[in-house]
Amino acid sequence: MKKLIFCLFLFSTVVSLNAQTKETSTFTPNVYVAAYGGLSALIAKDNNLFQSSNTLSFSNNVKWGSAVAVGYDFSPILGVRWELGYSQNKWKDNLSGVVDKFWLESLTADLMINLTNCIWGYNSERIIDVQAFVGGGGGITDYISNSRGDIFTPIVRVGLQGSYHLNQNIDISLELAANGVSNNYNDATGGSFFDGIPTAMAGISYHFR
Repeated sequence: MKKLIFCLFLFSTVVSLNAQTKETSTFTPNVYVAAYGGLSALIAKDNNLFQSSNTLSFSNNVKWGSAVAVGYDFSPILGVRWELGYSQNKWKDNLSGVVDKFWLESLTADLMINLTNCIWGYNSERIIDVQAFVGGGGGITDYISNSRGDIFTPIVRVGLQGSYHLNQNIDISLELAANGVSNNYNDATGGSFFDGIPTAMAGISYHFR
């Protein structure tokens, strides 16, 4: 009798633990908000490392970038994110020798692809995830150095984001992105048919689960 009771107890314990494991591994679609801050560079005309006229350097091309975002993960692998960005860029004009400065206010939408879940499956106990994203949108650039006025630029972008899960709700992340903007972003055309704005930003997000 004691053995039977013990076996029933052991069986119920295993079933209970298995149910809890399945519950903690069940994905729940969720909305999240995020904020980012870091470095933003402008790569444009005369920023070719293989040309003698190259002026690309940290002091000539790198300033800061920031963004706030709202996203929705509707499956373990796919999600969407809307991002409002505000940054400052700079670029050295070879003709005048002046380092020009630009503001950029942007609104973009990204398709988020969770590479970790795509390869290894969803696990709610995992503490690190890597996502790829591709998206686009538009922005308004203001040439600070003169009175050119505002110019609209389309934006296309790709990137990677690595996230560390502090708990079920809060993540800290590092995002690397390559943004393509119009060739006259810096009021100077030439080189490739677009200018580039690579960014490296750290972020924090809160998931409403």
